[in-house]
Amino acid sequence: IYYSYSRGDVHSTFYAGGFVGTNDSTIVNSYSTGAVTSNFDPSGFIAYAYSNSKVISSFWDKESSGVNIAVDNGSSEGITGVTTAEMYQRATYTNWDFATTWSIDEGFGYPFHQKSDYNTLAITGNDGWRLFASPVEGATLDSLLSTIRTQGFAGTNVTADTSNVYLWNADTQSWEVPTSMAQPLANGQGFAVFVFADDDNDGTPETFPKQLRTSLPPHIGTTNANLAYTTPSDGEVTGWNLVGNPYAETIDWDAPTGWTKNNISNTFYVWSDSAGGGQGAYLNWNGITGTLPDGKIAPWQGFWIKATAENPELVFTDSVKASGGVFQKEVPVSQIEFTLSDGEFFSKSILLFDDNALLEDDVLDAFAISSLNDTTLSLATTLQNKSTMSTQAIPKVLGTLGIDVNIEANNVNSSLTLSWIASNLSYNTKFELLDKDTNERNDLTVNGSITFDYSGDSDSTSILLGKPTSPLLLIEKEQAPPNRFQILVDGLALSNENNLEIPNTVELQQNYPNPFNPSTSINFGVPTSGKVTLEVFDVLGRKVATLINGENRVAGRHTINFDAQNLASGMYIYRLQAGNSVLTKKLTLIK
Repeated sequence: IYYSYSRGDVHSTFYAGGFVGTNDSTIVNSYSTGAVTSNFDPSGFIAYAYSNSKVISSFWDKESSGVNIAVDNGSSEGITGVTTAEMYQRATYTNWDFATTWSIDEGFGYPFHQKSDYNTLAITGNDGWRLFASPVEGATLDSLLSTIRTQGFAGTNVTADTSNVYLWNADTQSWEVPTSMAQPLANGQGFAVFVFADDDNDGTPETFPKQLRTSLPPHIGTTNANLAYTTPSDGEVTGWNLVGNPYAETIDWDAPTGWTKNNISNTFYVWSDSAGGGQGAYLNWNGITGTLPDGKIAPWQGFWIKATAENPELVFTDSVKASGGVFQKEVPVSQIEFTLSDGEFFSKSILLFDDNALLEDDVLDAFAISSLNDTTLSLATTLQNKSTMSTQAIPKVLGTLGIDVNIEANNVNSSLTLSWIASNLSYNTKFELLDKDTNERNDLTVNGSITFDYSGDSDSTSILLGKPTSPLLLIEKEQAPPNRFQILVDGLALSNENNLEIPNTVELQQNYPNPFNPSTSINFGVPTSGKVTLEVFDVLGRKVATLINGENRVAGRHTINFDAQNLASGMYIYRLQAGNSVLTKKLTLIK
């Protein structure tokens, strides 16, 4: 018996075991949780074991079973009795395969199958929003949600109340109520559901977990997600698409083959109801790092991606299914991971240093997007011309920068702790955390923490039914409260390299590579901080791209990436304007 579990209660007038009665074979990586009673001697796992019985890395719940012995007769080697809390932790299950066989919602439930249980999903935790997707062919809302309470539109349990199911309209960037429970769901489409504890709406909550069940066959083959992108107006947030894992197996965002990704960010976002110590949070992964441990997306899981240009494309094939193991990064990741905690809840944010990152929003960034719940704690960062980020990606080689640390706290302990863990930082760059209230500086290259008092809002954290929040930026820069902390990055501090010095005059370097297809890098330098404009023109003098539009840049040398995939082959002119200086150079695009 391999990779199996029993959750049923067991009673016998003679021997009784939570997992099997008599055993004369081998049991591997299995568990039982049900109550065991007997007129004889009950056992947590095996009632009677013959001499050739063998068990490997298997467990039973001593609390829910009500018994403390593994086997009434025979060897108990390989069987471990643990508490319910320990059964809810991945670390308990030594040598179990959580990459392709098992999944667990840590802290809230027992392990469950990824593949063989594709048609059943255990929902653990509490009342709240979830993001789902269909792993089967020909699904409708009713075929997936018939086992839980639905309301607010045709075919639901209670049609008069507020809807607890929403579909995302990427064209209008808004939530819509389904037309009926018979509405079909496309493979690769995500949707939001508020899961109630009170299944029958009688005022008395039932317990979790809830289960989604379907009898439809699993989806196989190529899936083309339906994406949309609308050119944003000034200040408008757009490009968000809610998609989902279309398969009955875990998929790997970083799989070397099987994906087609065009005009989308490399970052995806999943909602975890248990993240942040139970407050719920979006977790992200950009192919290198993130607040999600790796790039795996489970069956039934909906997730957000952001389109970055017209004609976005996301295509899945069967080869994106996870083949096992954690994605191994090709090079060490240079980053600082921050954690904000009040002792119960927590929020994470990452500062990433990468050669492909830009000082503007780029594909490695992870936006700090609005929680589906009213969060207790949130932590993010903001860099001059960028949006508010959960993962802030910046170039490895740069001048001096000040990055604001955005903290929001509601109904928390007055004492908060901000801690950090640094990995593979450049020896020639100085990283400090500035406390503007005390003017103290902490070295971020050495793992550490600070504790401080925070007087924020006292509103209680709550989960509201109404529409789920849209994935808007968590903190608009013009609305952001004053920030107590700032991350100071000084690429000049410990460097003797000439190319890191602040230039004496405005500089514009030849782009590299040149000729190029379809992208190239443009380096420039400014002797003093101020507004900078960088534009590209065709040979007739018509502007074809604005790379920097009168934005402030600190003194030092900077790199901008120019993506010309929408332009025709030919010669172009790029022009830099900084203060009273105007410099131009030529570049050549060959497709």
